[in-house]
Amino acid sequence: MEGNPIIGISVLLFIYGLFSWSLGRLINKRKKKEATELQNFLDGAWILGIVALLIIGFLYYDSRF
Repeated sequence: MEGNPIIGISVLLFIYGLFSWSLGRLINKRKKKEATELQNFLDGAWILGIVALLIIGFLYYDSRF
């Protein structure tokens, strides 16, 4: 990984997705309501984080061979 900016962006997106998912779970536990628009947005951010992790894995695998 020679300073590829895509890897850095992917890591940031993954961290953002993980943080957003944790925040959404915390909000849901405190309010104990059905999923709100904010929860749906945070779930979308979590999915974006998973996609970023897959991109990191692909780029790492691609750089090894």
